[in-house]
Amino acid sequence: MRRQILQRYVLTELASPTVLGLAVFTFVLLTTHLFRLVDLLINRGVPLPIFLQFVGTLLPPLLMLTTPMALLVGVLLGVGRLAADHEIMAMRTSGVHLLKVFFPVLVLAAMLTGGLWHANGFFIPDMVNLNGTLLEKIQFIVASRLEAGRVFNPKSDMDVALYFHRRNPETRLMEGVTLKVVASDANTRSKTEVLATARVGWIIPDLPQSAMDIILTSGTLHHFDSSTTSAQIRYSVAQFNTLQWRLQLEKDKKVKVGRLAQKPREMNNRQIMRALRRGSLDPDDAGSLSAEIIQRHSIAMSCIAFVLLGVPLAIRVKPTGKAVAFSIAFGLIFFYYIMLKWGVSLSQNGSALGALIIFLPNILVAGVGLVLFYRTLRQ
Repeated sequence: MRRQILQRYVLTELASPTVLGLAVFTFVLLTTHLFRLVDLLINRGVPLPIFLQFVGTLLPPLLMLTTPMALLVGVLLGVGRLAADHEIMAMRTSGVHLLKVFFPVLVLAAMLTGGLWHANGFFIPDMVNLNGTLLEKIQFIVASRLEAGRVFNPKSDMDVALYFHRRNPETRLMEGVTLKVVASDANTRSKTEVLATARVGWIIPDLPQSAMDIILTSGTLHHFDSSTTSAQIRYSVAQFNTLQWRLQLEKDKKVKVGRLAQKPREMNNRQIMRALRRGSLDPDDAGSLSAEIIQRHSIAMSCIAFVLLGVPLAIRVKPTGKAVAFSIAFGLIFFYYIMLKWGVSLSQNGSALGALIIFLPNILVAGVGLVLFYRTLRQ
């Protein structure tokens, strides 16, 4: 009964600093997107529901990284306070085995490892795909609400540049519009260039078809058609009342033969394993897929590694201040992710050492933690 009370007490002490660490680390990583997100909401006119959905799809991938970090901070602060207040020593002198007291913490780390492994393998790729869909929708919204005085170059099947002088404050239509479209034919080496100027214009996004229609009224159309020699350039000019130009937007680059249609981070574990079993992949893609799935396992296992090192380190160092705990955590995390990214880079380049280097931070952190844990228990 006394042991169970102590176990609950330790878990309670770890809960608050873990939540604090989760909030701090997640906010730090989210700040890399913060200015762009604020610009989308305030200046680009993105509706609030779509904006909230977009932010919601950004958070889960970040949480997969920040959860092990937060657990490390929680252990350092929680156990460090217990050690600084001599509560760890009181448990020892009362004949309580520390391994039994901290056993629920190890169980919690194992449960988080399982949860992160499943989320990284199946839930997070769905979030990444949904984020891409929402980003495409946002790009359409931004395209239909362009700022005056700036050149807009949408990624389409042709080289396109759109410019307008001002936007009518009442109708919200573009005024003083210039549209330039260049289409090239690689087979005949010919190039067609269209330059349209119009008094008024507007954009109609077509999200289901991944296209947009540019409507221009009351303008002039200049048409240039050339082949390989300048002597064959043909030029014509015409007036128009209404001109509609449809642009087919590119979601992704065209997939080459033998290359993946999706990015590795957009694929779940089953899709990655099926792609690897086919054996007909480009070597770069095969390396990227292997690195992705190994990295997912390694990040999940870091929860156990950080707890194994964090508990004895906190007992020895006693980091009661948040600054000290966060500094130690930042140092360990920096080392961990530098090694992880090095291993991913090696694996993507086809090196056989890549998988070992990806897991090496877990091996080193957990190994040092076990040694310190053993010495702490023996004291």
